[in-house]
Amino acid sequence: MNTTYLRAFLACITVFLAACSSSSEDTGSTTNGVNDVSKACATRATWTRAASPKCIECIAFAKVPRCECQDEEYAGTCSAQQSAKNSDPACEGVDSCVNRCAASDCSCVDACYAGKDTCRTLGAATDGCLTATCDAYCR
Repeated sequence: MNTTYLRAFLACITVFLAACSSSSEDTGSTTNGVNDVSKACATRATWTRAASPKCIECIAFAKVPRCECQDEEYAGTCSAQQSAKNSDPACEGVDSCVNRCAASDCSCVDACYAGKDTCRTLGAATDGCLTATCDAYCR
């Protein structure tokens, strides 16, 4: 599957889910997984089902707060980490840079965080959480 289309699909789902996510319900999850941008990327690079609907759904729903429209166990698990990253001005442009990287090009992903230490910390929490949460659906 073309990664451009996959990323566009994920962006559309994220927008849809954000509209649905008016609930402030806490999911209780505080895991940051490996809590490292490079290690999370290395894990994701081994995923053989990254383009599968269940994997894509997991990543999309884990990033936004849980709402009544989704009852999957992973829904909202990484929303606090994603929200913190999205709210930090130091992270401006980082997601766009990462999205231009090939899924297995962890050097490219790492370079997107160069000189952005605060954002790297927030990205490590988000990426680690998403990788830990969705690994079973994506590997």
